[in-house]
Amino acid sequence: MVIDGSINEVGADVCANQTITYRNDINGRVAEAGGVSPVDISGSFTVVGNIATVTATYELLDPGTFTTHQGVIYVWEDDVTWCCGYGGVNHWDDLTRVIRTSPVTLTTVGQTVTLVETWDITTAEGVACNPANLHAAAIFEETGGNKNVIQATDFVSPLPTFFPALVTGQTLKSIPNGNDTALFTCSVQNVGTAADVLNLGLTGFPWTADFLVEGDPTYYTSTSVALAPQERKEITIRVQTNGVKQIGSGTFSVASQGDNTQVRNATYKVFNDSYAVLLVDDDAGTYEVPFTTASPISATSTSASPPRPSAG
Repeated sequence: MVIDGSINEVGADVCANQTITYRNDINGRVAEAGGVSPVDISGSFTVVGNIATVTATYELLDPGTFTTHQGVIYVWEDDVTWCCGYGGVNHWDDLTRVIRTSPVTLTTVGQTVTLVETWDITTAEGVACNPANLHAAAIFEETGGNKNVIQATDFVSPLPTFFPALVTGQTLKSIPNGNDTALFTCSVQNVGTAADVLNLGLTGFPWTADFLVEGDPTYYTSTSVALAPQERKEITIRVQTNGVKQIGSGTFSVASQGDNTQVRNATYKVFNDSYAVLLVDDDAGTYEVPFTTASPISATSTSASPPRPSAG
């Protein structure tokens, strides 16, 4: 299977082990996006008599174009007992009862699309449903390409009171001649439901490194910023290198004072006095001729340096 269109998982394991694997994959994708999404999903799930109703409203919060996407509605049930499962298993949780899909297009900030799906629970196959054990979720996902999941909700899990987000830009820079400055940009945001103070810090670079917070002219290696719910600040990270040829990395971190378990980190890397070149062999295994041939170094030489490869 492919999680969020980008993380491949082959084969399967017992449910407890596979759940951990999938959760790590999902958390990794959330971290890559900084914990934020351009689309919000709100709505509700109700069961009245024999009719279950899921209402999901998809709203575009940030600029973007989502034209090959769909809303997916799930209804599932916990604590299902049946006498005759394979291998003697007779109890299940997270048993999917209904999956419904419908195209959803979002192109304008503030635009909303609402889906309403109803289901007669008496039509459930197999064991009859217990309404008290039914739950619902709504997903917004790409239907083609990488089939990325843009947003998801189960309608009941509240947004954490304290939840900082870190949205990274480019995380690798090259300074071919050394003795120069590399600039990175990112943003921090309080996407929790309460005002918070975020502790910001930059560590690890072998050179002088600091950062600016939007609206503040002072450079810091650590500072704290008070943010209202949904408030965002742009960050500029400055790394000033020397003439030593090396690769250096540093970590920018964001931590909530309201909940010290809520921490976000991003790693930045600088190639100093050399080019950063990435060669990708994407032709499914065909052997290539050498990209470049290394010049031999004399066995008696201790100071010669190999030639620097061309950026092309």
